[in-house]
Amino acid sequence: MSPESGRAEDVARKIRVELEARGLLHEPLGVDMVELPVLFALQKEGIKVVDGQQVMQNARMIKTQDEGHVAEYGVHDGGRGVRRAV
Repeated sequence: MSPESGRAEDVARKIRVELEARGLLHEPLGVDMVELPVLFALQKEGIKVVDGQQVMQNARMIKTQDEGHVAEYGVHDGGRGVRRAV
């Protein structure tokens, strides 16, 4: 993202508006990955950015029942493919 494009500042302003609308402007904003220009723009907007990487990794590990069924199906289907190949 080119600093001259102003995109980082635009993103930061939009995030500030959304946080303000929800009464969350003075709460920390957890992010798991961010481009440095966006981080700096968020900070200039007065948004406290904190590390949210571990929280997001934990959330990605949580599976719904449907996700579990899809994973089981994938394992079962993969096993069938291996048996056919042998």
